Amino acid sequence: MALIECPNCGKKISDSTDICIHCKYDLKKAKAEEKAKKSFFSIPKDLQKQYENEFCCSNKTFKKIYKFRRNYLLYLFATLIGGILCMPCIMMCPKDIFDIYTIWARLMIILSALLLLIMVIFCVLMPLLNHKLRKDTVIYYTEFSKWLRKNKQLELNYTFDKKEKKIYNTLYPKGDK
Repeated sequence: MALIECPNCGKKISDSTDICIHCKYDLKKAKAEEKAKKSFFSIPKDLQKQYENEFCCSNKTFKKIYKFRRNYLLYLFATLIGGILCMPCIMMCPKDIFDIYTIWARLMIILSALLLLIMVIFCVLMPLLNHKLRKDTVIYYTEFSKWLRKNKQLELNYTFDKKEKKIYNTLYPKGDK
């Protein structure tokens, strides 16, 4: 047990107390407010982006992870568009599909087959990309959190879902410290 100064009245108090015995200042609430002030999410959005860009520029690996996380939505969008475009092509195919001597029939069959193939490939790749995204997200936020603590004296309170926690425990068995 050590003696510290009360931030409100300046008198000596125990470090284990939650309320100053002299001025009734709530130390627990003050500590929580101080911690919230040092949170990454409490700073302005433009400064958050600046810190994130600074972090990404410091290491090529994190720059790649950042780009992959951003491009993942494009992969998902491409799968959706492939599926949407495939259906009208199949519907617009001539009724007599065996009459493959017409250019229109050949073009529609080739186009619909190509779009169907793209959609199937993306549907097979999406779970693999999703797992990679989860793993990269865990690495990215863990290392970004370390970098913020070290360089900017900020805390990053990012919560992982169950699958990401499992990956985190595999990648960082002793924690991120």
